[in-house]
Amino acid sequence: MRITFAIAILMMVYIGAQSQDYHPSPAYYPIEWEIVPEWTPSGPSVPLYSFSVAPDPKYAGRGTWWQRNRKSFAITGIQLASIVLDASGDALYDKGKESGNDSQMAWGHTLQASAIGTSMLMIPMINWERPVGDGVRMAISYVAMRYALFDLTYNLTRGIDPLYADGVKATMEPGGRAFTQVIFLGLSVSINFTEF
Repeated sequence: MRITFAIAILMMVYIGAQSQDYHPSPAYYPIEWEIVPEWTPSGPSVPLYSFSVAPDPKYAGRGTWWQRNRKSFAITGIQLASIVLDASGDALYDKGKESGNDSQMAWGHTLQASAIGTSMLMIPMINWERPVGDGVRMAISYVAMRYALFDLTYNLTRGIDPLYADGVKATMEPGGRAFTQVIFLGLSVSINFTEF
């Protein structure tokens, strides 16, 4: 089941990356019609219609696919690192608390602090012309990725069954819960790559 879950996550990330436009399609460029004078034998040979393609300013000069999507990769990586650090820190702290190991508890606190610091790296990624919209999209994306990855990382760090859950999540079947986690991970990645 773990291998299936890992393959599903990798497939969602791969499909999300492949679904992006590698080259702007002609639909991005509005066609300007220009009517020119009708050709006469005494005038120059000019076609009746001239089609010129004007680049859309939204996409003009944005470079290659990688250059256009660097910000999306950065936001996804920052969210992933923050969630993994936080879940690992929680797991180490809880493990140290149960066993009375102060060293593990200290490492847990260190990882939790690192998670907070890492998440602050998303602030410069906000487009300050639309800070509220970008902030809401980042929050939704972060929450979706946290739902998808936090419990899995916590359980793996603690050395227990990766599909173990307690509370409300325990009422769901493990397979159904894993499916919703894959869906939420895909939602998070798709928000990052379509909105940023």
